This record gives sequence, structure tokens and C-alpha cells, in this order.
Amino acid sequence: MNTTMVEATGRFLHSPGLKFFILGLLCLVLLIPASLVWLLVSEREDRARDVARKVAQSWGGSQRIVGPFIIVPYELQVTEISDGEEVSTTVRREAVFLPDSLTVDMRAATEVRSRGIFDVTVFTTDMTLAGRFNAPSQRSITDEQARFLWSQARFAVGLSSARAIRNAVALNWGDENIPFEPSLGSVVSAPGVFTDSRPHGGSQPRVTMDGIHVPNLFNHGPQSVEFSVNLILNGSDSIYLAPAGRDTRAVMDSNWPHPSFTGGALPERSLINDDGFGAEWSIPHLARAVPLAFDLAGNDYLGRLAQDAFGVRFFQPVDYYALVDRALKYAVLFIGVVFLAVFVIELRAGKHVHVVQYVFVGLALVLFYVLLLSLAEHFGFLTAYLAGGGATAALIGSYCARSMQSAWLGALVLAIVGAVFGVLYTFLRLEDYALLAGSIFAFIVLAVAMFLTQKIDWSGRAYRRRAPSDEAMTQA
Repeated sequence: MNTTMVEATGRFLHSPGLKFFILGLLCLVLLIPASLVWLLVSEREDRARDVARKVAQSWGGSQRIVGPFIIVPYELQVTEISDGEEVSTTVRREAVFLPDSLTVDMRAATEVRSRGIFDVTVFTTDMTLAGRFNAPSQRSITDEQARFLWSQARFAVGLSSARAIRNAVALNWGDENIPFEPSLGSVVSAPGVFTDSRPHGGSQPRVTMDGIHVPNLFNHGPQSVEFSVNLILNGSDSIYLAPAGRDTRAVMDSNWPHPSFTGGALPERSLINDDGFGAEWSIPHLARAVPLAFDLAGNDYLGRLAQDAFGVRFFQPVDYYALVDRALKYAVLFIGVVFLAVFVIELRAGKHVHVVQYVFVGLALVLFYVLLLSLAEHFGFLTAYLAGGGATAALIGSYCARSMQSAWLGALVLAIVGAVFGVLYTFLRLEDYALLAGSIFAFIVLAVAMFLTQKIDWSGRAYRRRAPSDEAMTQA
């Protein structure tokens, strides 16, 4: 009876089935160091963003141009009930008038600047904003008795950061050429370009948008005028333009070959090649849902206009942080396939690989991600993948060759690990079909493993406890 229990325990402890489940548990345990590598990727990515922010502070960040528009202050009599009596007060508000037509011609020259091991894409854009303002009318703002201060009207252009301007900007206003002044001289609001959002009381939103303006626009009353503005801006990462005109047309050319068109509208036409790109946008009035004239009090039409901005990101085609992050998402499949391959080879060849040796193989696979990240920051993703993957495959292959005392089996493991690395790289490149390819690959691996291990004695019934005489002969 005792012998039967000992043999049963021996069969269980030496059964391939138990080892299979231990290896599965080991795969899950190895996700702990893999998650630490993921945290390392996040930390390095945050540092790269911090470097980009520092470059943006000195050169210029993402640029958003809102406008041009005309701001006209006006005074309105408001009657309120105070202590049972009607009290009439004069309230000062501001009206905004948008251009009837707007054409924007942009030329963006880009370059990659390095700070340490990190690269940041910066640009200098030379743009011309031209169009026409119809004569503004107070009836488009209010039907009440109001006094519009036309002599205090201002021509304004909202910017993400006026510090990025690199030329002496002047307004061609009819026959006049008028230099701009800093700030908007106003209390305009729009998302993404504010420096202060604290309310100052009253119905008028007290929020400061960065930008430039021309004061005292209508010295002889409101009139229809054609205008043009030449603006040279520094920036990084992206540039956006709000569709301020009733009909807005924009043309942009750049030497950057990897644009990512984004925002409220995509270009109607675009041409991309190795020398750069060209794009054209056309935004009709009804696509904006913003009137041509409105009161700043009680609405956020300029905010909506800024949200509808369209533009381009100067996209980095090889974001190795994103690629390493995606590779880590396949860690379970990656480690599991390698373990399964070694396990099947072990069973079919009649060799024995200890669980601790599987731990070393798993740690080598996890360390591959660290090698990939560190090498990619210096030599690029493809070079890092080839170097890290080749070194890891060679290490695992030679280690298995010595563990199983067979150079041929070690070469087979090397070939399988190298093939797995190749499949993983394919998954990283197949963004749209990665899930489909991954599921098919996992199905094929499972099917092959099922048929190769079909005749394996999973329960360990072939295990036989050696007799004392056998043990004595072995010791002798």
C-alpha cells in the first residue's frame, strides 16, 4: 500500500501534465517583470515628452491660429430691479465680426533637433492670411438701443503663443499698412490658447487669449475692406488653423514627408512624397455652426471655432516607445510559444529540462524588451530589434543545447526562437491586421502542439520507481 502511494506520488510529480501547468503558471509570473519593463517604457516616454516641452518653451509649441476677427466694444443700457425700484445701468460689451472670406497660404520648413538622445520635430511656418470683411452692422448683434464704439474697433489674430512670432507683423488694410501690437487688448475666450480663465465678475467672460491686434481700426465708420497679414511663426509637433471666414480656403506646403492630417476637417486634396507634402482645405460657412457676428457675452462661439480648427501633425513615423509598448502586449504569447516549443522538443527527444532552466529562458525573453528599449533610443528600432533579438535567440539556443546536451536540438530551438522574433516584428508592422494575424498564429501554434504531443503520456504512468538494487547499482 505504501509502495503504491509512493509510486502514485512519483508519477504525479514526474508527469508531463504537472510540468505543463507549472510552465503555464511561470508564464503568468513572468508578467510581473514584464510589467516593470512597461513602467520603464512609460518613464522614458515621459522624459521624451518633457524634453519636447522644454524645446517648445524656447522654440515654440503646437500652434493654433484663431482668426482674424474684428472686436468692437459697445455700450448697452440694462434695467434691473433693486430694492423694488428700476435701476438703469450702462454695460460695456464686445462684439466679434468674422471675415466674409479667408484664404491662408502656409509654407512650413521643418527640421529635427536633438537634445541628448531625444529628437524633436520643429518648424518655421511662413503664412499669409488674406480676405475681406464686409461692413459690420450692429443689427447683426442686437436690436436694442446700443452705442457701438467703432473708433475703438480692433483687428485681432489669436495665437497659441505670441512669443513664437519671428517677424514684424503688419496689417495691409485697404491702402494702409499698420503694425500690430502685442496681445488682443480684449477679454476673448477660446479653448487651448488661454493664459487665464479666472472670472472677474459680470456677464462678460474675463479670459485672456494670446495674440496680436491693431487698434483704432475704423476711424471713419464701419466699411468693407480687403486685408492681408504675413506671419512667420516657430512651432513644434503640429499647427492648426480655425476656419474663421464664411468661406475658408487654406493651402499648406512643407518639406516634412510624414504628415498626419487631423482636426475638424481633412484636406480635400493632398500630395505626399519623399520631398514633403502639399494639402488644400476648403471649409464652407455651414460646416462651422458659428455665425459671422456674435456677442462675446454669454456664448463661446470663438471656443467652438477653435475646436473646429484643422491642421497637420508633423508625425514621427518610427515611435519606438509605442512599438516597444505594443511588443510588450504580446509578451504572454511570445513567452508561451517559446516555452511550448522547448517543452515539446524536450518530450519528443526524451530530454529533461528543469523548471529553473525555463525560468532563465523566460528572464532572457523579458530582458530582450529592456535591450530593445535601450538600443532603440540610440540606434533606431529596426537595428535594436535585430541586435536584441539576435542576441537573445543565440543565448537561448546555446543554453538549450548545453541543457539537452545536443547541438542539433539547440540549433532547432535557435531557429524556432528566431522565427518567433520574426513573427512578432510582423505583428508590430501590421497595425490594422495585428489582431487577425496574432489570432491565426496562436491557433496554428496550438494545433501543431496538440498533434505533436498527442501520444505523450501526460499522467506519467510510464514512471517506475527504481528498486533498491537498481539504486545500489547506479551508485556503484
